Amino acid sequence: MKKLVYLMFPMMMFMASCGAQSTEGDVTVAEAQEMIKDENVVILDVRTPEEFEKGHLEGATMINFFDEDFDQKIAELPKDKEYLVYCHSGNRSGKAVKKMEEAGFTNAHNMTGGWSSWSTEVENKK
Repeated sequence: MKKLVYLMFPMMMFMASCGAQSTEGDVTVAEAQEMIKDENVVILDVRTPEEFEKGHLEGATMINFFDEDFDQKIAELPKDKEYLVYCHSGNRSGKAVKKMEEAGFTNAHNMTGGWSSWSTEVENKK
C-alpha cells in the first residue's frame, strides 16, 4: 500500500503542476461536431469581439469572458438548455463552464482546444 501511495503522489503533483483543467464536461472537437448537429444545443463563444470577427462557429452567441458583466449575462441564460462553450484554446471556456455550473447549469460542455483546435481539425480540412 505504501508503494502505491509513493507512486501516486508524484503523478498527482505532476498533473497539478501542468495545470490540467479537464472537467467531466469537456468534449473533443469531434464530439462538438456531433453536438452542433442538434439544433437545440446553444453554441457559446466566450472570446473577445475581435477574436469572434476573425471566425466563429456558425450560430454561435458571443459573451466576452472578460466583460465585467459576464457572470450576469451567463446567469440570464436558460439553465435547461445544453451548451457547447468554446474560446481560443479551451482555457477561458473551461473557466466559463465552471462558472455556469456554479450558477446552476447542469449541461454545459467545454470544447477542449477551442477555436484553435477546431480550425486545425475542421476548417483546414474543407
